[in-house]
Amino acid sequence: MIKQIKIKKVIQIIAISLIIVGGCLHYAIKLYYNPVIAPIDQRMNFVTVNYDNHYFKAHTLAKTVGDFLEEQGLSLEEGDCVFPNVKNQLVPGTLITIRRQIPMTIKVDDREIAIRTFAETINEVLVEADVTLNHLDKIKPGKLTRTTRNSEIVITRINEEEITEEERIDFKVIEKDDSKLKWRRTKIGQVGEAGVRENTYLITYANGKQVSKVKLSSEIIKKPVTKIILHGTKIEIGESYKGRASWYSHTGTMACASLKHPFGTWLRVTNMANGKNVIVQVNDRGPFSEDKIIDLDKTAFAKIGNLAQGVMRVKVEEILE
Repeated sequence: MIKQIKIKKVIQIIAISLIIVGGCLHYAIKLYYNPVIAPIDQRMNFVTVNYDNHYFKAHTLAKTVGDFLEEQGLSLEEGDCVFPNVKNQLVPGTLITIRRQIPMTIKVDDREIAIRTFAETINEVLVEADVTLNHLDKIKPGKLTRTTRNSEIVITRINEEEITEEERIDFKVIEKDDSKLKWRRTKIGQVGEAGVRENTYLITYANGKQVSKVKLSSEIIKKPVTKIILHGTKIEIGESYKGRASWYSHTGTMACASLKHPFGTWLRVTNMANGKNVIVQVNDRGPFSEDKIIDLDKTAFAKIGNLAQGVMRVKVEEILE
């Protein structure tokens, strides 16, 4: 009897266990084929946004990336980039990356290049636009400057060249007395020739226009030849005579009045008292006095004698031409 009771309890325990296992198995199978989605509290749907490397967090009710952009008023333009795709579902913690192309203008070589770019520095923009710089070119702003919307890049092309130019060197003129040359005669003792100096310059051009010219070197490749003018001092004397000379005011020049010589005759007059002499030209008639042989202009008289004396003893010599 006791044995039967024990067997009955064992059977009951087994039956209860089978019912529990069966129930769990049934629920598991139902859950597998009909999963229950736990409701997500949309108010807790936070996303992180990387907007052109500027990060911020946003609280959103949007279901997709596209809905989020519309919700935030972030419209995309052609060429802009967004990740994940605008059709992707939003889940808490999503990182949305938005990259906008930056419109810029490049002024170079007398033209303007309009470009939209993701480049972060001016140098990257130039590489993307296939603009090559030489080592002298100037760029504004600098190549390492970060790009900003609607900014303008101005490139000034700088070129240099060395040129050689010849410069004339004027010759000097020297006048000399020549005792072998007849008085009042002039001749060229040596012909003057200009010299030549070779100058080397560095010319700098900005966009094709000359902005500077710097002399690098200078060398005389031909020396100038001095011009020499000879003036004759040799005097040949014709008739000579002695007597008294007076003075009068006439032309104020080195002139004299004579009854003996024709107009234009040159005479050398020497003061017998001091040896001083002047050369005068006959331009008047006189003196009309038997005790005087010549009348000197006041200017000529004063050079060899004292005006206060009025007269002086002189030697008059005719100069032959």
